[in-house]
Amino acid sequence: MLHATLLSFSALYATSNTPLRSGCVPVGGVHSLYYEVHGKACGAPALFLHGGPGAGCFRRHAGFFDPTHYQIVLFDQRGCGRSTPKGCLEENDTVRLVEDCEALREHLGIKRWALVLGGSWGATLALAYAAAFPRRVRALVLRAVCLMRPREIAWLFGDMGGARRLLPAGWSSFEAVRAKHVALSQSPAEGEDPPSGNDEDAPPIEVLRWYARALATEGALRAEAAGGWLHWESAVFSECSRLPSLVDGGAEASVWGWRPAEARWLRGDGVELGADTVRQALCEGFEARVGAALASRPVQDKVAASVSAAAAGAIAKADRSTATGAQKGRRGAARHTQHDDNQRSSADASGARGPQGSAGDSGARSGWVPAQAMLTAHYSLHGAFMESNLGRVGTDDAADGCAHNGEPAFTLLKAVPRFRHIPCVAVHGGNDLICPPQTAYELHRAWPEMTLRVVHGAGHSMYDGGLQAEVIKATDSFRHLDHMTDVDSNFKSL
Repeated sequence: MLHATLLSFSALYATSNTPLRSGCVPVGGVHSLYYEVHGKACGAPALFLHGGPGAGCFRRHAGFFDPTHYQIVLFDQRGCGRSTPKGCLEENDTVRLVEDCEALREHLGIKRWALVLGGSWGATLALAYAAAFPRRVRALVLRAVCLMRPREIAWLFGDMGGARRLLPAGWSSFEAVRAKHVALSQSPAEGEDPPSGNDEDAPPIEVLRWYARALATEGALRAEAAGGWLHWESAVFSECSRLPSLVDGGAEASVWGWRPAEARWLRGDGVELGADTVRQALCEGFEARVGAALASRPVQDKVAASVSAAAAGAIAKADRSTATGAQKGRRGAARHTQHDDNQRSSADASGARGPQGSAGDSGARSGWVPAQAMLTAHYSLHGAFMESNLGRVGTDDAADGCAHNGEPAFTLLKAVPRFRHIPCVAVHGGNDLICPPQTAYELHRAWPEMTLRVVHGAGHSMYDGGLQAEVIKATDSFRHLDHMTDVDSNFKSL
């Protein structure tokens, strides 16, 4: 009964098929951003930042906000969704995406965002934007905390990463695509990719490096690489939601929350948790618990074999045809892709042209572009460009925590002093294999003023029942903030 109540509570708000406003914003160079506005015309301005990078926005994302209170802004980041040109890597980095958020705010006549919600990669971008323009953000909600540090990237895509250790069959199929082309001397040409790391201890990422180069090419090689990439993401993403809760207790006990005002951890049933218990569950003991859960399931071998067979099928089809065949081999994986909206149509997830809901070209034409795979590989290979001039972005005089002139590279953890004053609720799945909960815990340690809710039994998808409920609860919790000064009079003409 309790579980059923939780799922009912987590229902998304109804969203209109007709936005209040939509359009495109040129952001310099070749890029143009598509955006939509939903909800209440003069409501509290709320910005949704999608994951990926490259996943794109969908109208269903507006359902995480109360449409009678919020004026909800969705937009497709550079190179994906309905923004153009699709799959373009030129002038596509975190610095420019942060500046795009600001350009969109100015375009819409919004003085300050009452709320910014970002999930997975979107959480990274939300924090980077708050670090650059803290006066433009009144409150934050983060889902699946991700900081895009080298070890986080290595967990998912590293040659010796945790995801590889937990799902060896899926990784074997992922790596097999690269191995085949290396053996045939058909690898993409060397580019100007960064080295494996400036540190001798940097985790090896040669498989990621090969995929990033292959996806930046055209033709059959890119199609085959896209198939292998999306099947690996599908294997990890879907496993998150199939795992049982890794902690003991019923539905109420499965939600662990850090309460900043009380400086303590509590389960949903009111039982206090010791700091060591929390750290062990979310950090040191996480991989062992997941491994034990996988090993205890008799169906695990069948799941792994199914994933392996699906990936092998995609490779074989790509060998026999061009991008059309690869797209057909990918459609099953598209339903469970890592990034934020597992309700997308397979055509759109595969990079089809045209607006949401129109299958359009569906990838069957020669112009098919696997934008999501391309952008995720691009950003992952380059560490989300955190070592660029990201620490200098923004007009606000909040330079604490940035890195200059030989100091350590900019990181979002070092930048916490810039946005420490901003109210924030972070929600994380206890079974998240894409963004392991250790990252959320470490952000909490650096930012104890942040409320953190860990939903055990939930994975990476924002639509996992308990996770969805907590995200909606978080956005609802900020409805009390006064927002009338956040909307420019020009925007009230909607």
